[in-house]
Amino acid sequence: MTKQTLRRLAATALCLGAMGSSLAQLSAGHSGANPGDTLQLHLNLAAARGDNLYLAAQLGGNFYFFDEAGGLSPYVPGAPTPRRRAGGSAGQQSVLEIAVPEGIDAAVTFHAAYGPGGGDILTTPGAVDMATLQSTVVDLTPIPGGPSYAANCQSCHDYDPTANFNNIQAGRDAAKIQAAIAADKGGMGQLAFLSAREIAAISYWIQNPRFDCH
Repeated sequence: MTKQTLRRLAATALCLGAMGSSLAQLSAGHSGANPGDTLQLHLNLAAARGDNLYLAAQLGGNFYFFDEAGGLSPYVPGAPTPRRRAGGSAGQQSVLEIAVPEGIDAAVTFHAAYGPGGGDILTTPGAVDMATLQSTVVDLTPIPGGPSYAANCQSCHDYDPTANFNNIQAGRDAAKIQAAIAADKGGMGQLAFLSAREIAAISYWIQNPRFDCH
């Protein structure tokens, strides 16, 4: 399969994901994740499915498919595509739960679709039901957000961000942290030395705090 074909498939998936489908909706537990975080993906199905679920991670121009054991293997043109699992019940269900490995600094696009499969689903016509094709993007950072939060935020916002002391939950959105620093809100201008990636890592930790990583 040519890179042009892969790009076209990715563009189609992203377009359908942006529009949303009446049959399925793929979502991540959080907009981003730090090393060691548990990454969860959920699929909301309007009706039960009896065919196969396929789940892929797109990193750069490459596709990797998750198998039934949760293992990840690169896409091989012409080879049978591993399915994530068979069937699915109506309503929200977990389709992936993995620990984020260290060293990844990239936005990963996840694609999910149902279909009869049986071969290379990217080249076989009718191998996937395009109406169920969904996408979601998760930003992975190699920077541990917990220690950064403890060093730069905890003195004003408390140890546990879930308590929302001094409205720290607004920091779930990295852009709001950046804006508060730029406006020197509550003296946050002193954090102007933080990089955009470190602010993102802090934001992801606020979304999903782990107290073992302080």
